[in-house]
Amino acid sequence: MLSISSARHCLALAAIAVSFSAYAAQGRLGFSVSVETDSFFSTTLKQVKITAVTAGAPAEQAGLLVGDDVESVNDVPIVGTSGSKIMDMVHAVQPGEHIRLKVRRDSTLHLIDIVGGAPK
Repeated sequence: MLSISSARHCLALAAIAVSFSAYAAQGRLGFSVSVETDSFFSTTLKQVKITAVTAGAPAEQAGLLVGDDVESVNDVPIVGTSGSKIMDMVHAVQPGEHIRLKVRRDSTLHLIDIVGGAPK
């Protein structure tokens, strides 16, 4: 049986995986990710990989591709950072604001500057 604390960690992990969806809280970004943490009950990130990019969305216009490994968000490294910190940064993007992703694609680093779009 899971303790309340353990159950909260499981819910937090589920929230992290779902919350990086195609939309920020206010500004539309247009991408989804899969998240790997450093252990089952941890929210400390190990890897974030782009799993979907919405056609015509700001992420696609900025050059983000499915399969990109996210190394950092606004210069905050993914590895070792709390998933909720990254999630809060993504969700804080307003229409017209920028979010910068450093991604690894085929052993090459790319800087992707996404401008939040109007929500649908």
